[in-house]
This record gives sequence, structure tokens and C-alpha cells, in this order.
Amino acid sequence: MAGARTSAEGHAHAAEVAREIGCAPDDVETVAALLELGVPTRAMRRALERGRLEDAIFDAVLDPERAQRTVTPAEIEARGGLPVAEIQLLMQTAGLPPPAPDEPSFTEEETELFLEVARLREIWTPELGLQVSRVAGRSLARIAHTQVQLFRLYVEPRLRAESGDTLASLPEVHWAFERLLPLATPYLMSLHRRLFEKELTEIAVREAEARSGGEALPGAAEVAILFCDLKDFTAYAEREGEGAALEAIEALASIVTEECRNDGRIVKGLGDGYMLSFSDPHHAVDTGWRVIERRRESDGPGIHASLHQGVAIAHDGDYFGTVVNVAARILGAARRDELMATEVVAEATPEFDWQHAGGSYIRGVPETIDLYKLVGPRG
Repeated sequence: MAGARTSAEGHAHAAEVAREIGCAPDDVETVAALLELGVPTRAMRRALERGRLEDAIFDAVLDPERAQRTVTPAEIEARGGLPVAEIQLLMQTAGLPPPAPDEPSFTEEETELFLEVARLREIWTPELGLQVSRVAGRSLARIAHTQVQLFRLYVEPRLRAESGDTLASLPEVHWAFERLLPLATPYLMSLHRRLFEKELTEIAVREAEARSGGEALPGAAEVAILFCDLKDFTAYAEREGEGAALEAIEALASIVTEECRNDGRIVKGLGDGYMLSFSDPHHAVDTGWRVIERRRESDGPGIHASLHQGVAIAHDGDYFGTVVNVAARILGAARRDELMATEVVAEATPEFDWQHAGGSYIRGVPETIDLYKLVGPRG
């Protein structure tokens, strides 16, 4: 009897909360489940305003960090940090609503960032900050969108299928989100640091090449660099959705892995493409041709590829230098189902038919580069 009374009391409380936040009577069971998970009323109200009550489990996970945003732009300026107007512009440039001067919007850790940037004003101007904010905002918005969509499309449906229905899956979805969310920041920070190191290396190699006068640099190796990429992938993803886009990426990964043979090596993935290296240009062309053929009749995005051969600098499993830059930049000249290569590659692979595709100017390369479109294997 005591359990039944407790259950009845819980249902009555849920009904009261549902009325308080403006839920429909059918949502009382969802409110009860959320209350049992410890989700506060304010989180339910916020989720309901967005149109999906069960999403309050996400707000419940996000709210503790939101609660730490206690510092206003005006307080940051008063402490000697960036001016209110500049803080607002940085947020707006990143794609976020600019906070009001007296609106608690930042954590103490974020506040310290604005204080330190103000101290470095002589070397880090407002214009530089806005450029970084603009690029970071666009990139991180895309990352956040992808993360949310993948959770929606794959994690939630799987947990619902295992639990039987949406209501029964709420504890599992809440648990999964609570565990996954804290992993995002250290992962993104580690990627940023490594990509920063990579960018510094690329700049150093370009400068060293310019000073070398044609002499070989340490780590130099003769290599053929092949780029394979899903043509017009961004437009396809926007048109068909994240699920179809992910399937296309997975299909490309399988194809590249299966077709990279002989002396080929997958150097790295590039989101919707791959960079591969070969010591023999014949194998590089053959691989590029087979990869493209595997997707030629596909209804989804096709593949285009580009290839250049020369001396590159090997460093930490990657390659740097003009050879890599040229191979990457001529990819834009290749349409769907096309492989575009430089003259040195076409001349080195007479067992393939090539069609001259005109010249192309590559930034950082003093002379126009002749491009050749792969027609196919001879015979």
C-alpha cells in the first residue's frame, strides 16, 4: 500500500508540474520520468519551449555549466579586460547572440581569457581576434551540428530500440549524453593542438623550400601524393541529411581501405576525403582509378581525385611541401569521376591514357602547371 501511495503521490506531483509548465495531459508520464531522473522544472520548461519535452534531459546535463556563467561583460571590462562592445562583437562574429552588458554570460575561466587578451593588446589586435572568432565560430558550429545529429540519428534510436519506447529509454539517453558530453572539449583541444603543430610544420617546410635553392631538405623523399574526395559532399549532406552523408563517408572509407594496395599508404583522413602516398606513381594512378570506378554508378556523391609526384618532406607519418600542396589544390579542377594529375605523373605512367586539361596557376608555384585528366588504362 505504501508503494502504491508513493506512486500515486509521484503521479500527482508530476501532474502538478505538467500544469505548471503548460504541458498537455498526455505528457504527465514523461514529466514523471524526468522528475525521477532529477531533471529540474526549469529544464523541462526550456525544452517544452523548443517543442520536445524529453529533451529536458539534455538541459539537465548542460545546466551545471550554464550556472557557472556568472560574470557579465561589464564586470570583465571593469576588471581590466576587453571592452563590452568588443566582447559582444566577438560573440556575434562567432555566430552567438551578443550578451547584454549586465547579463551574466561567462565563467571565471572564460573571464580570465578576456583579461589575458586585453593584456596582450599590443601583439593581438581586435582585428585578429575577430578573424579567429569568425573562423572558429563557423567550424565549431559545424562540429556541434554534426555531434547533435549523430546522437539523434544513431545513439537515441539504438537506446530506444533496446528499451522498447521513448519514455523507457530516457534514463539510458540521459546517461549516454552525460557521459559523452565531457569528452568533447578535451578531444577538440587535442585535435586543435595537433593541427596547430601541423600548420606550423607546413609553414616551416614552405619557408625552408624557398630558401633551399633546390637542394634536398632533411626528411626529403620521392613520393606520389593522391587525394580522393567525395565531390560536392557538403551540398549532398545539406540536401540528403546527416544519415545519408555518414553512409557516403563510410562507403568511401571502405573503398579506399580496400583499394589501397601495393606500396600505398593512407596518410590521413580529411573529413570527406583521404590523402594517400605511394613510392610508385603507377600504383597511385591505378588506385585512384579503381577508387573512382567503385563509386561511378552510385546515386550518392561520386569521387574525384588528384595526383602529383615529387620530393616531399616526411615528418611524423605525414608529408609536407610543395608536392602535397599542388596535389591538394588541383583537386578542385577534377569533376565527379575524374582524376586530375600533373604532367610529371602522366609522363611517368604511359600504361594509362591521359587527356591534356590545360594549365592551372597554383599559389606558391612560380610557373603554370599543366594538368592531365585520366582517361583510363590502355588496352
